[in-house]
Amino acid sequence: MKYIKQVLIITKTTFKNWIRYPENIFGMLIYLGLVAVVGYAFSVSHGIIPTSVVPYYAVGLVVYSLVGQQNGIYLQFGVWKEEILSKPIKPDVFLLGSFFGGLLTTSLPSLIMFLLVFVAYREEFQIKNPLLILFVLVLGILSAIGVGYIFASLGMRFRPQGFIVTTVSFIFSLLSGILIPLSVFPSEIRIFSYMIPYTWSIDLFRHYLLGTRTLLSPNKELEYLLLSVIIAFIIGKLYLNHTLTSIRRKKVIIR
Repeated sequence: MKYIKQVLIITKTTFKNWIRYPENIFGMLIYLGLVAVVGYAFSVSHGIIPTSVVPYYAVGLVVYSLVGQQNGIYLQFGVWKEEILSKPIKPDVFLLGSFFGGLLTTSLPSLIMFLLVFVAYREEFQIKNPLLILFVLVLGILSAIGVGYIFASLGMRFRPQGFIVTTVSFIFSLLSGILIPLSVFPSEIRIFSYMIPYTWSIDLFRHYLLGTRTLLSPNKELEYLLLSVIIAFIIGKLYLNHTLTSIRRKKVIIR
């Protein structure tokens, strides 16, 4: 109960700090708009999306806004690394609070956008199994928390740099199929896409909401998504523990 209370406090604080600055909201909207415009232009010029491009990109952006919290975690651990090492608070608690605080902030503009798209393009949506959609969402969030452990470790090791956040957002947007459908990539590039857990969440969400074709069979993608949860948690947790142990042993913050 104590740890849950601490997570809620950090979540609330992260959310309040984010909405205090209007540039955060505008920045999120600009990012969503740029991805949508670039993706729309590319798709129309190549004629590669069988369904309407607007709901296609809206679904991808919403899923990524829910699961893609690695940048916020990286920055939080980078800014508060001394406090994490010196204060009696578990890094796991700080990570979960940062994750769900970011989830509240980034999901708001995306969900509003999704609702508007859903109303305008309702005939494009083919929702058949809400429970399965919820299951995919839960798995996607769990895998994202595992990824968050890896980025928390990077935050402890390096200074919080804005260009790293921007670069990671672009790479994940590109390789997870948000910006450009993965079907246009050669198989050598898709290997890297398959290593990103978000790829499976986004692909399955589009399939279960819009009826689009999946990269692999839906059952196989569910297996890979579940496997990504386990792998991301194991690697992330071990890496964060190793980073904290290394820093405490050397008694110096790694830059």
